[in-house]
Amino acid sequence: MKKIEFPELEPYIEKLGLKWQVTYILAPKETTCWVSSYPEIKKHKIWVHSEVISHRLLFLPDLVHELCHCKLAEEIDPIFSTFSFPKRYQKLEGQKAKNFKIASEMLYLAFSLVDIWVNDLRHSLWPELTLKDYESYSRALLFFAKEEFWPAIGRFIETPENILGIALYLAESKRRNFLPVDLTLLFKHLSKENKMFIQRLANFYSSLPYLSYKREGDLKTLEKSVKEAAKLLGFPISPKLIEEKGRIVWQIPEIEK
Repeated sequence: MKKIEFPELEPYIEKLGLKWQVTYILAPKETTCWVSSYPEIKKHKIWVHSEVISHRLLFLPDLVHELCHCKLAEEIDPIFSTFSFPKRYQKLEGQKAKNFKIASEMLYLAFSLVDIWVNDLRHSLWPELTLKDYESYSRALLFFAKEEFWPAIGRFIETPENILGIALYLAESKRRNFLPVDLTLLFKHLSKENKMFIQRLANFYSSLPYLSYKREGDLKTLEKSVKEAAKLLGFPISPKLIEEKGRIVWQIPEIEK
């Protein structure tokens, strides 16, 4: 486990007012950055992939995004940065263990809406990073819209993760009042069902209520929104937040039947 230093992120940590220690860890096999928060020891661990090391400025919006996860963890609850489940789920066996794996993947996709709130915070402090992130994603989408990549690239673009990514991108555009990018070239390659699905998701994401930074109310908002997202995604789960030994965790009632 190799630790990485990012002294250039100290001003961002200071402005966010983070109180817990932040450690950066190289995760060569990962393709995205992600964070875990540990309230019992007051630490955050941010896992970064290899490209971040060689292109630090390019990935600055991503790194600050993870730091904003940390702020929500400290200010509201660690469930905003760490995917936690009841300890008893670790003891599931056989079909119940398989059902949990499937359901947790569904919940992870439904939970992706949290990025809207994370980016609300980032945008309130560093709107230039939001714009940089938006422009970078726009260039990537327009690049992959080129005829020469289709239909082969379709298997990549039309995965659940990327469909959600496009919907979040469109929601960001609407929520920040950015000039929309013409994605006609990309959308003409997508199925009619996926185009409609992306638009429904984008409308839902863009209309999410803003966080109040009051723990009880924001936890209710998170649970309600994730339930709605799961339903919109067609997932047969109704996740709920429960307290277990002082920690807020995700319970999935359907796997306990």
